Amino acid sequence: MTKYLWIEKRNAHRVIMERHLGRKLTKDEIVHHKDGDKTNNDIKNLELMLRGKHTNFHRKKTEMVEISCAFCNKKIVMRKKRYENRKKHGQKSFLCSRLCTHKHNQPNKGTSKYKQIIEEGLSNDWSGYKISKEYNLNRQTVYNYLRNREPPVT
Repeated sequence: MTKYLWIEKRNAHRVIMERHLGRKLTKDEIVHHKDGDKTNNDIKNLELMLRGKHTNFHRKKTEMVEISCAFCNKKIVMRKKRYENRKKHGQKSFLCSRLCTHKHNQPNKGTSKYKQIIEEGLSNDWSGYKISKEYNLNRQTVYNYLRNREPPVT
């Protein structure tokens, strides 16, 4: 790694830029070497940048991947490396927000996913508790379904 040159116990490129501008540099100003050679302090090779702009200039560009939310089909943009790592560890679906995660993980109050199972248990004259135990369902899911279901037609 090439080291910076020094003038008056300070980085030479900063001293050269200060002399060129006729003022001291602020803490937020960075002197960038255009050709990347830290020993080339020719004023034509030096560029004054704000710290944030300089950071962005040197930041590694990461590949992004565009996928859709498994619940609402909204577009999700994610770093490719993160996406591949999650897929490698078994994640099958990707969700855009906590709200979609919550909705995706909730069983719709038992109406569509569990309707057939719960109705089968009811046809055997089982209680909600027995249905939940026999079919390994959350008891509250069964009770919510029973509370919201339409009364049987006689």
